[in-house]
Amino acid sequence: MTTQLPPFMRWHILPLTIATTFTFGGMLPFYSPASAMADFGLPTRFQAQRDVGSVFKIYASRMTWLGLLLYTFYLRGDLRAIDTIFSFTWVAGVADGWVCWNEGLRGKAMFRFLSAVVLSAYGYFGMTSW
Repeated sequence: MTTQLPPFMRWHILPLTIATTFTFGGMLPFYSPASAMADFGLPTRFQAQRDVGSVFKIYASRMTWLGLLLYTFYLRGDLRAIDTIFSFTWVAGVADGWVCWNEGLRGKAMFRFLSAVVLSAYGYFGMTSW
């Protein structure tokens, strides 16, 4: 494991963007659960329920630590670890897509699923560590 910041390459733009999105996007439900659920694409009937907001905060906290983990691996220069994490994002894409699909949000479902598949391919082919 290296402890030196890797030289910046264009292949690092996507991982840093995802790390930022996960880290700070995961904090939104702690300030505005309804806005976070709307951004996710959940129907308005969920947004007004306090219990659903609590559950969404739990989900979001996991996104925040995942973003911090991506930053940590990047700063350590462990780009293969980032690719490994990315290669498994399809699991989240299936779950997110399934929930959105069952709520009648076909467009959001396809976007979430296909985005995760693309990110998984990015990691599987080791594009961060090229």
